[in-house]
Amino acid sequence: MLLPKSFRFRRAAALFFLLVAVAAGARERYLWDAKWKFQLGDVPGAADADFSDATWRGLDLPHDWSIERPVAADAASAGHGGFFANGIGWYRKTFRASKSWQGRLVTLEFEGAYMNAEVFVNGVSVGRHAYGFTPFSVAVQNHLKLGAENVVAVRIDHSAQPTARFYTGSGLYRHVWLHVTAPVRVAPEGVFVTTRALAAGEATVEIETTLANALDTARAVTAEIALYDATGRRVAATKTAARAEAGAESRFTTTLKVPQPQPWSPASPALYRATVRLTDGKELLDEYSAPFGIRTLRWSAERGLELNGAPIKLNGGNVHHDTGILGAAAVRSPRSARSSSCAPRVSTPSAPRTTRRRPPSSTPATASACW
Repeated sequence: MLLPKSFRFRRAAALFFLLVAVAAGARERYLWDAKWKFQLGDVPGAADADFSDATWRGLDLPHDWSIERPVAADAASAGHGGFFANGIGWYRKTFRASKSWQGRLVTLEFEGAYMNAEVFVNGVSVGRHAYGFTPFSVAVQNHLKLGAENVVAVRIDHSAQPTARFYTGSGLYRHVWLHVTAPVRVAPEGVFVTTRALAAGEATVEIETTLANALDTARAVTAEIALYDATGRRVAATKTAARAEAGAESRFTTTLKVPQPQPWSPASPALYRATVRLTDGKELLDEYSAPFGIRTLRWSAERGLELNGAPIKLNGGNVHHDTGILGAAAVRSPRSARSSSCAPRVSTPSAPRTTRRRPPSSTPATASACW
């Protein structure tokens, strides 16, 4: 059904303001948590673009449907699952794809979907991911209608039991992001910084950058690499030529000197930021930033583990992904963050176990809450 033009405009405007966009040069990143539709149960035809979800429940992510369901003594999840029911559920989101995305890569990133997720775009399956505790991404640009409305549908199957020895939750329980990048760009988590030498007056750091090229031909680029301290002051920079091989990932390393470094430690977690700008002539292809700490590690039988030349004890902490009675949804409230993700800083463990979650360095919510 064709909606009135005024209504379509208001809805498009609302969607625009509900999206949180983080754009750096040629790279766009949108928080995609708002305005989803949800239906519990397996629904035939729910992946199709013309399927009517008018009666479905509207919600914002993250979402855990198990915590919402009644507790039953005969639930298949049993005691380790809190006696909550799980099952199958569907999510749908309608959005307008910009014409400016022509020739660019459009990727959906799911931080966590429990479990057996299958993603559809306009009725076409674009990817599956079975494990519920690791993030995954799917490329969608080949299935979009630019300048028109599109539908993303996600089927979650948590019907087989048991799946864990603890409460897991069900659904899209972490954040979803939409990325728009050039075909030649810095790969996801493609900037890795290693401290090679650390002294009071100067530190030497090595920056390994991974480039990804979706084109059929190689491309020569210029990489501008800069380091910034916590105040935003640029402390080191360089420029180098690099080559992005056709249809593959390519790596190159650079070395920079940081004067008067502020070493990272649990007591003083000073962070720097490494920024990589890729250009081809005057064209900005990509800009990517990654936080890092300047620190050295050494192990020996005589002194144990040394951080920045001083012995340090590893105090363990077991950090589960759920937030107790709030369920598994990764809400950003200070209370839930402090009670789960930030437990390491409150009770001073220096070695939190994150077996069933992403490491804090690559999870923005955990990193900002804890470190």
